[in-house]
Amino acid sequence: MMFDESSFLLDKLCIAAFKVDVDNNRVLVLSNSMRPIEVGFEFRWSNYTHTCLNGLFATNLSAWQKIQPEVLKQRLINSHYNQENLSFTIELLHSTQYSSSLYLQLTYLKEDNTNYFYITLKQDTEQSLLQSIVNTFVFNNSDYFIRVSLKDDYFTTISASENCLSLPPLEGQYSSELIKYAKIYVVHEDQDYVIEQMKIDNIIKRLSQQESFSIFFGLFENGIYKRKKLEFRYLDEKDKEIVLLSRSDITEAYNEERLKVRKLQDMLRRAYTDSLTGLLNRQGMLEQVQARLNSSKTNEFFALLFIDLDNFKPINDNLGHPIGDRVLKDVAVVLKDELRASDDLTGRIGGDEFLVIVSHLKDKNHAKLVALRLIRRIEGIVPDENSHYRISASVGISFNNEVNDLQSLIDTADKRVYQAKSQGKGCVIDYD
Repeated sequence: MMFDESSFLLDKLCIAAFKVDVDNNRVLVLSNSMRPIEVGFEFRWSNYTHTCLNGLFATNLSAWQKIQPEVLKQRLINSHYNQENLSFTIELLHSTQYSSSLYLQLTYLKEDNTNYFYITLKQDTEQSLLQSIVNTFVFNNSDYFIRVSLKDDYFTTISASENCLSLPPLEGQYSSELIKYAKIYVVHEDQDYVIEQMKIDNIIKRLSQQESFSIFFGLFENGIYKRKKLEFRYLDEKDKEIVLLSRSDITEAYNEERLKVRKLQDMLRRAYTDSLTGLLNRQGMLEQVQARLNSSKTNEFFALLFIDLDNFKPINDNLGHPIGDRVLKDVAVVLKDELRASDDLTGRIGGDEFLVIVSHLKDKNHAKLVALRLIRRIEGIVPDENSHYRISASVGISFNNEVNDLQSLIDTADKRVYQAKSQGKGCVIDYD
């Protein structure tokens, strides 16, 4: 028997090699160390995948489906319209016959107007497989790895991603170079925190308490904000002289979490907001007032203003709800204009009833002056130029130094607003 050099080389390079005539559903076995007797013979490709190759795909049936004749033909059709790549590689994972991964590679070729796929099966070595796993799950998911000698205060970059723009120096004195690096790349608000956490004394202290620890911070790469995770752990738990420092990008997860928080905040805002005026609704206002009462700032002196619009019902009934709604919106604008958004609170708790918290009072007269200013502004609102109806407001005031609970604060102001109405409306009462 003559020595076949081509078959010998194919056997060394791969487990099996096939030339598949897609148009005619035929396969020529170029090499097959699993079934040497088939080498040089042709078979129907559809039959061959079922009878001879099926066992190789025990862990990846979807890969087996990708090499069926009808699927390959469809890829040819799609390639004309979608510019699909006809050459591809499939990892079969651990097969039943081999201890390491198998890779099935398809390469397209057209000869004499006939479409062929050259298919090869290659076996990965254990070392190559291990390196592939390390690259996939470690190095490819990290910006860089740094080896830090705590004793020598010296670092060496042992691995760095080609895609990362903000890479540290290759080596140097840890305490000076990496601190300098942090000042260049880390955003200003995180710099002091990162530098403090990266100090050798802090690393030793924290690793004495836990196996590893991580810090999180932001930096800019090409003008784009990125969120990073920096992890510290001992390379050798026994000697504890070498620390492995790795940085990974968590921007996507960080942005997703921020989006969830914003959505939650938006839902809470809507739950506590009056849809007509944009002020706090009853629930939101009462919770905010209660929070003020519970505040640790026990020396803060504030007032609650209970505002009840005068003549609103006839305006709403006779001029119509659209005009009534416009009046309520105009009142909300007055409250927003006259009060401090950062310190004071404004809310609509009923149809034509509003609550206001005026903070940081100098004295009781301060609250009364605010109430009188609000009344004058509200009286300037014109519901309808063609009608004789006019709007005004009565205000009752209570103070947090005269009652110690939410209900008493509201009840006191409510009682005083009715006293204001009984005295002719459009006025303020701040005492019994």
